[in-house]
Amino acid sequence: MEELKAQSRGVPQWFVINAYAQKSHWVEKVLSEEKGLRYFIPKRYVLRNINSKPRRVLAPLIPNMIFVHSSYAIINSLQQNYSFMGFATCRKDGHRTPLVVPDWQMESFRIVSEHYEKDLLYFRPEEIRLKRGDYIRIVGGEFDGVVGRLISQRGRKGRRVVVELPQLAAVSTTDIEPEFLQIVSKEEYLAGTGESEHYL
Repeated sequence: MEELKAQSRGVPQWFVINAYAQKSHWVEKVLSEEKGLRYFIPKRYVLRNINSKPRRVLAPLIPNMIFVHSSYAIINSLQQNYSFMGFATCRKDGHRTPLVVPDWQMESFRIVSEHYEKDLLYFRPEEIRLKRGDYIRIVGGEFDGVVGRLISQRGRKGRRVVVELPQLAAVSTTDIEPEFLQIVSKEEYLAGTGESEHYL
């Protein structure tokens, strides 16, 4: 009831907005052009194939969901002008009402979500200093998806890596320049090579 009163008074709140038809980027563009309006789209880094090459891009953590801090009237005006966005709703007292996140909850959610954005899972070789024996998965290039064990990192800014690839009998070690590297656990390495821990 308090939320409904706040909406009728035009008090800014954190409303949950749906982006329809996978058009989160359109909604973000509209919101970014509205002066004095705050919004939050939790994101994380993912790999996507662009022009047949893996690329690290920021993508929404929760697909098609955007959090907007403004009054009900302003957001309602936006959703009436743009058919690809609208209030996420919940049922209260037999009626559907816009979903609102309390300020304190939103602040906690933002803090947690920002860790996802900073938590890189895929690194360019020059972005990370590895040590001999680290287990990695190669992303991109001729050996895409292969799990190996690092022998050394060299070349200009460490962009080339020499990796032991025991699952490829013909190439026990090789010097490659992958698009990205993903650090994996020893268990993932063993599962990928078919080796047992006893022999390592």
